[in-house]
Amino acid sequence: MKQFMGRPETMALEWFARLVSLGAAGVAVGVPIYRLTQPGSTVEATLSVKGATLDPGVHFAATHAPILLEAAELPWKLRLWGEAGFAVTWLAIGVGALMVAQVLSTVLAGNPFDSRNPRRIAVIAGSVLVGGMLAPLIQDEATSAILSHLQVAGQVSTLGTFELLPFLVAALIFVVAGAFQRGSQLTADTEGLV
Repeated sequence: MKQFMGRPETMALEWFARLVSLGAAGVAVGVPIYRLTQPGSTVEATLSVKGATLDPGVHFAATHAPILLEAAELPWKLRLWGEAGFAVTWLAIGVGALMVAQVLSTVLAGNPFDSRNPRRIAVIAGSVLVGGMLAPLIQDEATSAILSHLQVAGQVSTLGTFELLPFLVAALIFVVAGAFQRGSQLTADTEGLV
């Protein structure tokens, strides 16, 4: 029977996951810092009233749903809050990729059922939940705060979507973590027998 993935492919995936982790951490920190140096902000929203009247310095960057609402000036606290969802998403990607790399390193070492792997896989599932469900909620709250500050909250609303897919993917990954937990227990039980 042919192996699904050999040592070179696994090693390449491990290094790719490490690079993704580093890149995601850089994006999570660097992009919001850069955006905070800008005086304004852009938020995604849906138009609830046609012909919304906007203050000077606020305009629509797109006219189809979802629209992009651009504000020329915003207080730094609102700009920071506006970047929180973006940063959380990329931090979740970075943490998940780092855990994938660590699991792959134990596979390369010939110990796929390392006792730390179930916890690492559970962290991957948590990263999916945080990046896929928590980050969009943070972004919706930040968008609401920005719209309220711009005094267009009644005319423009946030997207407010809830996705079930990240929950389902995380649940599946938690099942895999449970299987690895059982594999770790079996490995520990059989170590003394050989």
